[in-house]
Amino acid sequence: MICTSGTSRTIYSFCDPSIAFRSDIKNIILGLGLFLFGFLFFIIAFKVHLFTSLLRFFLLIAGIAFLLCGIYQLLWHLRKRIYVPTGSSIKNYSFFFDDKYSKPLLQMFNDENWEDHIIYMASSTGSLRLDFLVSLDRKFIAMQLLRYVGTLYLPITSVYYFVGDDASDIIASLLVSHAL
Repeated sequence: MICTSGTSRTIYSFCDPSIAFRSDIKNIILGLGLFLFGFLFFIIAFKVHLFTSLLRFFLLIAGIAFLLCGIYQLLWHLRKRIYVPTGSSIKNYSFFFDDKYSKPLLQMFNDENWEDHIIYMASSTGSLRLDFLVSLDRKFIAMQLLRYVGTLYLPITSVYYFVGDDASDIIASLLVSHAL
């Protein structure tokens, strides 16, 4: 178990040499393809004299849709987190809890009792949020507890992360509790 110092950093901003951002070639090709396909629809709609205005309207709408999907794909799905030692992708999860579970959750972090079954109490909304970063091969997990204050979730614990068998055990306990 490794704990970052301080609670000012969130789980998404902590830096660790074993986590890297990599460009996803599949998503780049898909985004460029959608963008070019939309651009092609625009060219066809404006350059070719079509017999019906309905077909021209369809080409314009389809062109806009494909352009927007291509831009979205290029801007938001260009890079993904990778756990460098194994090359596995990292996914993020969040669980929400009511404020009445703040003491057991903080106790779980203080005692480092990660097999605690408080995760069963997760709900769809709440003033507490437990964030996870989990590698797909289950060899890495990072977790942090945040509290809703005003309009933001602010960290109330440091970022804890685990590698190897420790991570596999914690992820297995989360899977048993049907949380992941």
